[in-house]
Amino acid sequence: MIEKLKKFNLKIPKEIYKIKKFDYWKEEKTHGLIHGYMTAFIANIYCPQINQKTILSCLLHDYVKCVYSTEPHDELLKLFFSNLDEETYSHATNPNPKHPLIIADRVELMRFKDYELWLDKSMLDKSFNFNKLKLFYKKRDEIIEIVEKKLKNVI
Repeated sequence: MIEKLKKFNLKIPKEIYKIKKFDYWKEEKTHGLIHGYMTAFIANIYCPQINQKTILSCLLHDYVKCVYSTEPHDELLKLFFSNLDEETYSHATNPNPKHPLIIADRVELMRFKDYELWLDKSMLDKSFNFNKLKLFYKKRDEIIEIVEKKLKNVI
C-alpha cells in the first residue's frame, strides 16, 4: 500500500516504516483504512466527479487519530501527508460543510447506532438516499468481515 501511495508524492515519513504504524492503521476498524475506504466510497456516491487527491484525502484523513490518538489530528496530518486537499487538515476543527470528504465523513457515522446525534442531515442534498444507505450499514460489518477473511486467504 505504501508503494502505491508514493506515486502521489505524499512525503511519507520514515517513521511509518519503522514502527509498523501503517500496518496498525490498515487493520484498525474505527478510524483506519476501512473507515477511509467507506468515506471515499460515500464521497464518490455523493460527488461522482471527485478527483484522486480527494479520494486520498478520504482514505487518510483519520490516520493520526487512529495511530497516535492525538489532537488536533486533522491539523497534525499535514506532518505526515502534506499534499492532500486543504480541507483534510481542518475536517474536525473547522470543517467546510460542502467538501465531499466532510459530507462523507459525517455520513460514515451511520455505522454507529446514535449517528443522528452527530449527523446533520440538512447539510446533504435532498436527493441523498438515506434508506439505501441504512440498509447498507445494517450489513456493513458482516460484509467487511467476509472480505477480510477472503483477503487473508489470498495474501
